[in-house]
Amino acid sequence: MQLGLNPDYALESRKSAQALGAPDKFEKGLTTNKVATSFSNSSYTPMSYTSFPCPMHNPGLNHYCFKKNEFETDKLLRHEKQQESASEKNKKLLCRFCKNHITNSDEAISIEGAYTHTFSNPAGYVYTINCYQTAPGCLVAGERTNEFTWFKNYDWQIAFCNSCQEQSGWLFSNENAFYALIADRLLQDT
Repeated sequence: MQLGLNPDYALESRKSAQALGAPDKFEKGLTTNKVATSFSNSSYTPMSYTSFPCPMHNPGLNHYCFKKNEFETDKLLRHEKQQESASEKNKKLLCRFCKNHITNSDEAISIEGAYTHTFSNPAGYVYTINCYQTAPGCLVAGERTNEFTWFKNYDWQIAFCNSCQEQSGWLFSNENAFYALIADRLLQDT
């Protein structure tokens, strides 16, 4: 086997030499174009990419192939996705009129198989609503009624922003309760 044609052999040789405190004979040649490395207490851990001469090209030319360290890259991508989804889940939803905190996006729930619904009231106004388990920024007013209810077996009451008193939506309740908040009356906090 010719040294440099097998990238795994070159990496193992480099790790062994460094662990023994030997000079880095691979610094020139096999890994001259490494993108990033990380050092811990006593071990060498390549991150992202390691370069090595590519056996598919003429060895006399400066062609390099890059081998991705999949463990480190996948770990970083997974961490970024977790942070992104955590921040997305905890986004505050604010009143469009006064910016009062109404609820959080992670409070969204599915009612009758959907999170978003579009209904019209008897006066002909059309509302697109999103359903939430809680809405601490709302005050509920009026008596419960099931007249013209949008959700079978649920009574409803009007829900207002507890800061500016603009209507935010409705509280629907039976043994359980949920808020149906008017989509265009909420803003997502940035």
